[in-house]
Amino acid sequence: MLILASDTSGKSLSVALCEDEYVIAESTLNFGYKHSVTFQPLLADILTRAGRDKRDLDLLACTVGPGSFTGIRIGVAAMKTMAWALEKPVIGVSSLEVLAAAFPVSLVCPAIDARGGRVFSALYDVGANFRVLIEPANRQASELRSKIHALNLEQEIVITGDGSPAVRSACPEEIDLANAIWATPEFWLPRASTLSRLALQRYRAGDPGDPFKLRPNYLALSQAERMRKQSKESI
Repeated sequence: MLILASDTSGKSLSVALCEDEYVIAESTLNFGYKHSVTFQPLLADILTRAGRDKRDLDLLACTVGPGSFTGIRIGVAAMKTMAWALEKPVIGVSSLEVLAAAFPVSLVCPAIDARGGRVFSALYDVGANFRVLIEPANRQASELRSKIHALNLEQEIVITGDGSPAVRSACPEEIDLANAIWATPEFWLPRASTLSRLALQRYRAGDPGDPFKLRPNYLALSQAERMRKQSKESI
């Protein structure tokens, strides 16, 4: 099964072309929010270099958030349109799960910078089919530390993502996380090849990949939505 996967949820941009679990080509760019300019050319370049055509694709996959509102909209809209035009399935996957799935260990806490000391975050038992120990949410980094500490877990916990520095510096003395392993920056970027693997697993498990049901999952209101809400509340 030929899979085209893309992550546009953050500062980095990642695209991969895979044949089942085998990675044919992958490209990850990390030079800021330029997805509106770089995304479509990168998709075309991956297919051209691999000698493949869009019509050869069997499955599409994209991250649906959380992360950058603009980036998520660009990726979801593009892959949804492509899937509809090609009459192919498309699977949406959480960017938090993509970050967590990069580690072959049990407990992983992905944290994506949401600015202002806040992080999009969760805690998964990856080895137990992504059992959720802390629900995905946009929360203060200090709150995440408190939630992890309150679980009183003995196993080591990998904390990864570009929000991990905020988590590490939040109340370090008051809330000890002695069992935390802090992933280094090369692991903070969601990889499209990891996304492809998760999407394939879900498709094989019965997810039909209906393009019309593909929706972003921001885990927060956009700036425009916040302004509209504030406007209504002030009336």
